Amino acid sequence: MTLQDVADELDFTKAALYYYVADKQDVLFRIFMQTLDMALAAVEEILHSALSPSEKMRAFIDRQVHMIAEHPALFSVYFNEKSHLTAEHARAATDKERQIVRAVAAIYQAGVEDGSFYALDPAVATFAIMGVSSWVYRWYRPGGRLSIDEVSRILQRVALQGLERPAMNHDDHSREQNV
Repeated sequence: MTLQDVADELDFTKAALYYYVADKQDVLFRIFMQTLDMALAAVEEILHSALSPSEKMRAFIDRQVHMIAEHPALFSVYFNEKSHLTAEHARAATDKERQIVRAVAAIYQAGVEDGSFYALDPAVATFAIMGVSSWVYRWYRPGGRLSIDEVSRILQRVALQGLERPAMNHDDHSREQNV
């Protein structure tokens, strides 16, 4: 990624970028914070909405998938460059990440409490949902076989309902194949 790519993604001119940032570390930190602020605002809006926990989790996955698809350069830097942050910047980013995790965990916990979700280890369940929705940065390409809306729907289905079908007897399976 070039500095011009960064400027374009941040909606700055290259000259303005040079004016406002001290060095590459500052650019990297600003990218991290912009990315995290965007993700946190989205999940907090969903968390505080009137949606049911299941609808909130679907909305979180959908919003995350769309944000990543709409800002691939930002999220690519975010997911690949954390080790290059200074210790102070890494702490600030980690604090913001924890806020996002707590918001997703609160959605999950509300779903456990209302019976929508299985009561699993909350950390594993939360990170699984976040991983499902975030990994698209590695493989999704606009213009590919599936639209981002189709990808989002599939990920919601897999994350919230799993892949396995309930066990069926032989007659049920035969009828299903004939449908």
